[in-house]
Amino acid sequence: MCATLNTKPYLGNKLIGIRYNAQLLDIYGSRKMARICEITQKKPMSGHNVSHANNKTKRRFLPNLQHRKFWSEGQNRWISLRLSNAALRTIDKNGIDSVLAKLRLDK
Repeated sequence: MCATLNTKPYLGNKLIGIRYNAQLLDIYGSRKMARICEITQKKPMSGHNVSHANNKTKRRFLPNLQHRKFWSEGQNRWISLRLSNAALRTIDKNGIDSVLAKLRLDK
């Protein structure tokens, strides 16, 4: 018998055997943020799946969020944003600096 108190093996500074909640970690390994576009403020909507027999079950309509990095000439740095496809089109049309300026004025 082993006389040690902790019987779980170590791997670096993490215990092996501890379950990590995969739903709390996104593809970048950080905590998930709310599913809201940072430019257009689009967020999930609720609705129904409707079958052929007109049975309705609840569902969520999620926004089409993308992680993108933009180079800002005004700030002379990269800006990482999580935004919807509609916001990408707005940035293509108006430019990142004008969209960020409008965002600052609205807050």
